[in-house]
Amino acid sequence: MTSLASQNISFHFTKQALLTRSKTIPYDSNLCFFCEEKAKYQNPLHLVSTSSAGSSLDNAVKQSKDPKLLMKLLTALDSTDAHAIDIKYHKSCWAKHVTGVLCKTIKDDEERSRNETAAKLEFLNLTQAALDSGEILNIAQLEQAFVSISNENNSPKTLS
Repeated sequence: MTSLASQNISFHFTKQALLTRSKTIPYDSNLCFFCEEKAKYQNPLHLVSTSSAGSSLDNAVKQSKDPKLLMKLLTALDSTDAHAIDIKYHKSCWAKHVTGVLCKTIKDDEERSRNETAAKLEFLNLTQAALDSGEILNIAQLEQAFVSISNENNSPKTLS
């Protein structure tokens, strides 16, 4: 019987601390949900009061993958119901952590869509030119060309 060491097999374990609710500070509804600071005269706290704001907060926190904010949001029975746990925020914090995250996602999606469209058009033009010149193409060549063009356009490699 051979050992794992003789086969040059090794295992690498990384110790990554998991963030749990017990390791976080409970959400204090007298502080800003994001920066954990109190209201000030020039920077008052606002209360999440609509379901659409709660849904936006939930989407933004999940997209940002900020473990601290995710844990705070888990104190609600329904993570989209920010009103239930009296979430308060500074307008500047909301702009940074919700509006900014959601806008960035939209911009990323738009850019990805433009890149994908450009790649598909380039692929179709290349294929059409090859067929017009009488070249016979096989599926492997087409797939290789598509993958190459997709990579050049920073686009996902999907043929749909």
